[in-house]
Amino acid sequence: MLCKIKETLKKNATLYIAYKTLKDKNYKSYCMDYYTNGKIFRFEHLGDENEGKNIYFIGEGSSIQGMFSLILWTLRRLEVADKFHFTPVVSWTKDVPVNYNDNSNPFLIYFQQTSDIAEDTINRSADIAFSKKWDRVYKRKKGYDFSQDEICRLARIYKRYIKLQPAIQEKMDSDIKQLFGGASRKKVLGVHVRGVEWRKKQVFGHPIPVSVQDYLETAQKLLNELGYDKIFLATDSEETVELFKKYFGDKLIEYRAVRTPVGSSQLSIFNDKNNPFQMGYEVLRDAYTLASCNSMLCGLSNVSYVTRIIKQSTESNYEKIVILDKGKVEEGLSLTEVEDWQRKY
Repeated sequence: MLCKIKETLKKNATLYIAYKTLKDKNYKSYCMDYYTNGKIFRFEHLGDENEGKNIYFIGEGSSIQGMFSLILWTLRRLEVADKFHFTPVVSWTKDVPVNYNDNSNPFLIYFQQTSDIAEDTINRSADIAFSKKWDRVYKRKKGYDFSQDEICRLARIYKRYIKLQPAIQEKMDSDIKQLFGGASRKKVLGVHVRGVEWRKKQVFGHPIPVSVQDYLETAQKLLNELGYDKIFLATDSEETVELFKKYFGDKLIEYRAVRTPVGSSQLSIFNDKNNPFQMGYEVLRDAYTLASCNSMLCGLSNVSYVTRIIKQSTESNYEKIVILDKGKVEEGLSLTEVEDWQRKY
């Protein structure tokens, strides 16, 4: 049998080279390292355009990713580009839930491109590396194990690379100013309540849901402690809005927005009747509004985490931040099962 294998290898130059290469210990070590070491990149020569620039093409997105999962992982890839002096180009996949009109790059609906490289020249570029899912400057944290160190690092990245589209920025500034109105000179407590869908079915590795009652009681304690007059609520649940209104009355300020109706647990992004752009804009607006508040109460989520990054990117800090953390789900649905359930809801 061994003789036949050797004879076959000798007749096929490609197989023979592969066989000899795979026997090399250094090559095997390189292959293993390539899939675990985020600092190894393979550049391709696809043409003669954009010479003199090492382009790092950041491809991100899936049908399960919300706006702030997309932003967070884009920031982590941008940190790679910044660390190694690459020229970054960002492109989100067409199937992300916040895409609109089948845009070929939904990132550009909301944000300006991170460099002056024309996307139609990407596949004719002299030196280009395509991002891999394991690319990170530093060792990857698991799931929702967020850190203050990463917030500090990514705040610098956000400030350098992330710019809203001018029309988005103008509308958002106007919305925030109008929302705060008479409260603009008063201190505001921002509260982010996430997790309407997790209350029915929990997801493995995701945060254990915090009850609305816990949010209400903690928010009241903070208002008393800090002496604030207003509370801004950002949430994906109409039921949560109603409960906060009943509890806080005219102290509460909030946007009219697309939310999960009372009695439902389907995320808005999985409801095909909702406008994807509106949902994308509104959750961005929530984060920027929370970042404009003086203090914040939140749970563990990508929204609250990136909000803290945005806040720090403006070189300001919250007077106080309280994070309600009940731990993570040890047994539950996978993300694929969640998407299937949500789309059949």
